[in-house]
Amino acid sequence: TDLVEKMKSIAPDLIVSIDEEGGDVTRLYVPEGSPFPTPALLGRCNDVDLTTDSYFELGKVLKQIGIDLNLAPVADVSIEVENPIVGVRSFSGDFDISSSHAVAAIEGLRRAGVASSVKHFPGHGDVDVDSHYDLPIISKSLNQLDAVELYPFKKVFEAGIGSAMVAHLSVPAIDTTSNRPTSISKPAITGVLRNRLNFQGLTFTDALEMKGIAKHYPGGTIAVEAIIAGNDMLCLPASVSESIQVIQQAITDGRLTQAEV
Repeated sequence: TDLVEKMKSIAPDLIVSIDEEGGDVTRLYVPEGSPFPTPALLGRCNDVDLTTDSYFELGKVLKQIGIDLNLAPVADVSIEVENPIVGVRSFSGDFDISSSHAVAAIEGLRRAGVASSVKHFPGHGDVDVDSHYDLPIISKSLNQLDAVELYPFKKVFEAGIGSAMVAHLSVPAIDTTSNRPTSISKPAITGVLRNRLNFQGLTFTDALEMKGIAKHYPGGTIAVEAIIAGNDMLCLPASVSESIQVIQQAITDGRLTQAEV
């Protein structure tokens, strides 16, 4: 609380965010483990009121500390049983259950006065590679993605969420020309997220230091490409100072405008 108050005294408009998903992914309860249920357990119970109440209680804790935005819930449909990155962070392997509980989680946090950022667009649930270490590939058609992976995001957007986090995924059906990772892909962010799904909220990249993207693109270059693709917020670039320099150079070169930044 003291740290948040100090930061906001310096920058009153600062948005303070945290990864507090409940269950395995916790920043507040690292030594003892989170007292809030893991999403997979909530999905197994399949009681949306319980999920709403759980995230409401979590939201009250975050609000008391001064957190404005929780980088949750996870709306990925956990299809691949050996998924090394999503697993129990997902509510379910059923897209309908994932959707209803993601919406319930958002409602619970909202009731406590905390905003949400749904993740990991366009859906990180059917991969067997961890994007912390390499770039996963999803070889599905756009129709297949529409029916399953994208379905929870559509429902969450209809519920009025204000922000979304974009995953590092290779999805050839979405980026048919350059096949860039979704987090720096204009067809993914501007084409599908903005235009196809009509999402007009804030977009975060997943952490840009993750090897799934960092091993394929130089540090500062990722920052520029992420902005060109349509992202608003760059999460954990490998080097902030280098990213700023490369963004400034991109403006000078005409690849970006100051207004876009």
